Amino acid sequence: SLGGIEYRQYSQTSSNFNIADFLQSNFHPTFAPNGKKLILKIDTRGYDPDELSVRLLDNNLLVQGKKKFALYTKKNETKQFSQNIRLPDGIDKYNVTSQVMEDGVLVIDIPLLNSVLY
Repeated sequence: SLGGIEYRQYSQTSSNFNIADFLQSNFHPTFAPNGKKLILKIDTRGYDPDELSVRLLDNNLLVQGKKKFALYTKKNETKQFSQNIRLPDGIDKYNVTSQVMEDGVLVIDIPLLNSVLY
């Protein structure tokens, strides 16, 4: 568990990294000032940390949120999301961390094995 968020490391072959898809995703990626890690941010307001899941399957990062609640009709409703993004080669898969900030933004820090991606 990373900061109360479920985290799993898997190993499996996956497709090639696509920089265009990566930069246009909802993850809002930014590089740390020192260039030694990739920082991904996702707006998860409305979800508690225990309702979020961060999984890494090879270089595929899967972030999911699922919230169940009951309405006045006594019918259970579910609010959920799922984001999947292919990360570049050269990441340190074993030192990925994540935490939900006070403003509800999930921040995922992905260290790079080298200071540049390309």
